[in-house]
Amino acid sequence: LVTGLHGDTSCIYVNSHHGVADARSDCLLLQFIMRQYAQETGHSVDHETPVELPFHSLQQIRPDWYTPLAKAQRWLSAAASVALDLLRFDRGMKVPYQHSRWECNASNPAIGRLDFFQSTVPEAVEKRLRQAALAGGVTINTVLFSALVRTLEKNSGASRAAIRVTCAVSLRRLIDPSYDGTFRNYLVASNIRVGAGLATGKLLAHLQRSVQHARSERRILTELGRLELLVLLLRMRPLARFALSLINRTQGTNACYSNPGVIEENFSCFGIPEHKTIQYTGFGCLIPPYDFILYTPTVNGSMQLDVTYRRACFPDIKASFIDVFNGALTNILDELLANESQAQTLPTPAFQMDPS
Repeated sequence: LVTGLHGDTSCIYVNSHHGVADARSDCLLLQFIMRQYAQETGHSVDHETPVELPFHSLQQIRPDWYTPLAKAQRWLSAAASVALDLLRFDRGMKVPYQHSRWECNASNPAIGRLDFFQSTVPEAVEKRLRQAALAGGVTINTVLFSALVRTLEKNSGASRAAIRVTCAVSLRRLIDPSYDGTFRNYLVASNIRVGAGLATGKLLAHLQRSVQHARSERRILTELGRLELLVLLLRMRPLARFALSLINRTQGTNACYSNPGVIEENFSCFGIPEHKTIQYTGFGCLIPPYDFILYTPTVNGSMQLDVTYRRACFPDIKASFIDVFNGALTNILDELLANESQAQTLPTPAFQMDPS
């Protein structure tokens, strides 16, 4: 906690590991901190029982997943899934850096230098985005996801190989509804594959179905099994290099999208009237083999498009990624709203991000 010179303002810095937390974890933790801070400074708060942030292992929550038979079935499914990915040659985003993403093995020490691009979606564009999602019968994030796919298509040129984007799927509500109010979260990496050259309508429908499938228990168990197998190989030192090669080859391409589902968390709900939240800035994580990860948080009522990326792969992130993504999103919005009556009255603003 950093307090301003005269005590009128303060700043809280929270560092949460993506392996144990997600956006809701951050919301729960910050709400807890703000409640405690208000009490310490003599302000009245609700008299409810203090929030607890308990920990429960996945084995405790879903013991049925850890019977010998269930684990054997999961590992067989995972092995078949990895073998299938080894036969595929999916594409991601072309970047200048073509060497190892693992800092310990990289010939370029700068590969570990990460950066963060934060931008706010203009209100008019956000309004059109919501209307376009409604017109297409999909979620807002599905429209944003489609713009990411179009960006990768433009970057890949005439290649007909399928595009693969990795998404972080949260198990918070999928493993047990009562688990929603706890701090500890589990994330599994799930690959979304998209065939080349799909029309916008088919692209949206495909992404919507793919994300729903990624959140199914069958797919979650397969992805969990893949992670368990890879961790097992990584712990065997003679096989560690082989395990890293498997991760590079099968755990997605270099593109990662943080939130494939419905945008629910809003980083605007902290504090009390005496301690209002003025600003929230979140810096996402990035791990190999990914070169960038796209986030779409809502902060103080405004949607953001934020990117954590490797500097060695994006010397100019705005020109090589952000501007291309903005153009792809604008084209998709125009197409989805072309036949809507409101499209005649809404202006089409130039899609320019306002980087902060």
